[in-house]
Amino acid sequence: MTDKNKAIRTSSIRTMPAIVSAKELFIIASAVCDNATLGNFLSDFAHTTEEKQKLANEVFDKTCDMTKSVLYDLLVRPYSSAKDLEDSIEDTALDLIFDTAALLGILDEIVYELNLAAYAIKEYPLLSEKLGEKGVDKEIRKSIIDEFFLDKVNPLTLMLMHHSTYALRERNFVSTLFWLVSLITKKLNRVLVNVTAAVQPTQTQLERLEHIIENREKKEATFNIIIDGNVISGIKVQYGDTVIDGTVSSKIRQLKESVERV
Repeated sequence: MTDKNKAIRTSSIRTMPAIVSAKELFIIASAVCDNATLGNFLSDFAHTTEEKQKLANEVFDKTCDMTKSVLYDLLVRPYSSAKDLEDSIEDTALDLIFDTAALLGILDEIVYELNLAAYAIKEYPLLSEKLGEKGVDKEIRKSIIDEFFLDKVNPLTLMLMHHSTYALRERNFVSTLFWLVSLITKKLNRVLVNVTAAVQPTQTQLERLEHIIENREKKEATFNIIIDGNVISGIKVQYGDTVIDGTVSSKIRQLKESVERV
């Protein structure tokens, strides 16, 4: 894809009504989180749906019609707390992004990029900590993400990463990326398999793994290959709560631990 075509694609995705609405809903969720008075009013049983919708219309009058319609529908539902409302608004925004990505045929690309980014950032604890620290200005956190990922990932992937560091809500940044990966793979009804190795596994190895995992999980497997220089040989396979570590590094570590216990 040429730079010109890439720029057109990026621009067209960001201006799609569902994506514009998702971005606005993220902002609304943050506002509900940051403003206790607003959050409590919009989630309080004591106020009628009409009163909540009227206030929402006054506070978020600059949002697009689609966002207003979605928000009005959300305010019809009962919530036990402002946090439940925040979660519902955020979940709806994520669904808009995921559904749009699915229609565009890029949902696989997004889950792959998010997972890869999460593992890459996880290797740098100080960077991960800064991206998840409220004491660091959110625009600085966003600029860090842009420095590493701008124009290198799908615009929707970047949007999700921006949201993950903008709206921390007591969450760890890397854990949030993994959470997003989990949501998408569930939506795809697939199991995401992380394969860590010193070199690229052969097609035969991957096909064998695919056969074993799909028979066990009764779902299609999507592989994320992580090349790690610390692995001597062998591979480590992780999906869901299952971890199979067949690397030589792991065996050496286990041997060392056994010797130390003697």
